[in-house]
Amino acid sequence: DQVGRLLDNVKSIGEYTDILSAVKRARDILQASQRSDAKQLVILMSDGKMEPIPSLGTSQHFARELLENVLPDMKARSLKVYTLAFSDDADKSLLSEIALATEAQNLFTPNADKIHQSFADLFLAVKKPQVIPLSGKGFPIDGDVREATFYINREGNNEVRLRDPKENVFSSSSSPPNIKWFKGEKFDVITVNAPDVGTWHVLDVSSQEGFATLLTNLKLITDWPIVLEAGEIAVLQARLYEGKKPVALPEMSGVIKYAFQITPTDRVAEPIIKEFLVDDGSKGDKIERDGIFSSRVKIEEPGEYKLRVLAKAPTFERQQQIPFRVKPPLLSLEIIADPEGHAAGEEGAGHAKEAHEPEHGQAGEQHGTEQHEAGHAGSSAASGDEHTIFEVALTEEAVSLKNIQVRLTAIDEDRNRFVLPLTRSHSDRLKYEAEASSLPKDGSFELQAQIQGETKEKKPVKDASKKREFTRISSNKPKEEVVVKVEAPPPKQEEKGFPLLELIIVTLVNVGVGVFVLQLLKKSQGAMAFAVPNFEVSPELLKAISDLESKMQLTEIAMTDPLFANISAAAPASKEKAAPQSEAPEDGEEAEEAKEE
Repeated sequence: DQVGRLLDNVKSIGEYTDILSAVKRARDILQASQRSDAKQLVILMSDGKMEPIPSLGTSQHFARELLENVLPDMKARSLKVYTLAFSDDADKSLLSEIALATEAQNLFTPNADKIHQSFADLFLAVKKPQVIPLSGKGFPIDGDVREATFYINREGNNEVRLRDPKENVFSSSSSPPNIKWFKGEKFDVITVNAPDVGTWHVLDVSSQEGFATLLTNLKLITDWPIVLEAGEIAVLQARLYEGKKPVALPEMSGVIKYAFQITPTDRVAEPIIKEFLVDDGSKGDKIERDGIFSSRVKIEEPGEYKLRVLAKAPTFERQQQIPFRVKPPLLSLEIIADPEGHAAGEEGAGHAKEAHEPEHGQAGEQHGTEQHEAGHAGSSAASGDEHTIFEVALTEEAVSLKNIQVRLTAIDEDRNRFVLPLTRSHSDRLKYEAEASSLPKDGSFELQAQIQGETKEKKPVKDASKKREFTRISSNKPKEEVVVKVEAPPPKQEEKGFPLLELIIVTLVNVGVGVFVLQLLKKSQGAMAFAVPNFEVSPELLKAISDLESKMQLTEIAMTDPLFANISAAAPASKEKAAPQSEAPEDGEEAEEAKEE
């Protein structure tokens, strides 16, 4: 009653939707009232989109604050946020991201009339009890069941009645002490302590929507992850336990039948998979007849799903339901026709090989990492000209990684591998783009985008998109080519000693040139020779020369000589100065000196 009164005080009338403030308020309440004997969780319901008060911020800012700061803090505190989107007006994408961020589940109900069924599914997701479904034959209860709780959906105000194997009929107004009965507006919850063995029937209910949870020693245990990646192949395993010990009797494998089905919960849909589990060493089963039943499962479409596993034997029946999420790869690759209107080929269906040959230098690089399934199964083929766009889109989870490296590779028909240049989109922070003109040539290529990074806990993460087949057929229109020039390093110069050989060669060349030039000069001189005329010398000239030589042999010169007459006459009259007298040599000495001269 107290909880009901508190819920009545919650008003749903308002102009804005502030999911961020609601989650932060729930976190603060749980942190202030922790209990060691209880599991803490938040159930977030919404039928709208994030739309805060404009003066406080934008919806994008609030969503980023929630996904990047608040929810990681709650996950570190082991607080899970289960989300329920009711009506198609809800922001199913954001609610799904919220649940994923804390490793919880997201559910969808088309309207408020079905919301109680979603709450029942949330109960199964949290408690993971042993379950048996309601069928036309009722609920089979075996001797291992110590307590059974029946959840019965009903329509209108019809009275639900329960009949035990001894034909006793009970209702909410008349029931024995070992039966507790809760009657809600659209469902009844009935708990029976120490139920009689046999089939219990529900009366006066037209709908066969319901289940019973069992407290029993014989349990069905299912091994299945709560988060898968689209296209990933996972192995579902199930087996029975008696208390804490597995039931591993070979003869039981032929008697018990195991089946499973997978149904989407984020939309109204029929089960997408209905199959049997096997214990014969096939379909992912490792050991034949060991009591572990297995099957390989692959889901291509991201979304919210519910797994239902059933183990049925002649004397008992057990069932377990597990909600789980199929998330998209961290990145996807799309081929888009040229936005400027150039011709591009239509996209067609195709399938790529699931296994691919490792590229050079790639072997062993994935060891020691949290490796997502690379090369997801399934691909599609497309063709276009050099203006076609390759678009790589990241998820919010990918953006939250640190040290992100994104690349786009292309492999031609000869298995040559090329890395295409990517540029970040100006309009969307989650997208990268490349043009088909960056391919080295026309022809067929296998395209795949890869990402690597690390979580906040520094755990390495790698993922890859689905492979896409693309054939480039260039148009006749001129295109701008981007040429990347790779310069080779200059060759290493060898150290040399004294260049003796070079010096000798240069010297010989110079000598040869000199000899050649000399020969040319000699020939030219010979061609320029001419005759010189003979001149006769007159006797008067010879006599004058002889007299001059005689005069030059004298030691003293007489100025009275007629030869100097003109000089004496030109000199001005002046007082003659006496010249210093030198000692006259003896006659013999003078003769001897003249003789020597």
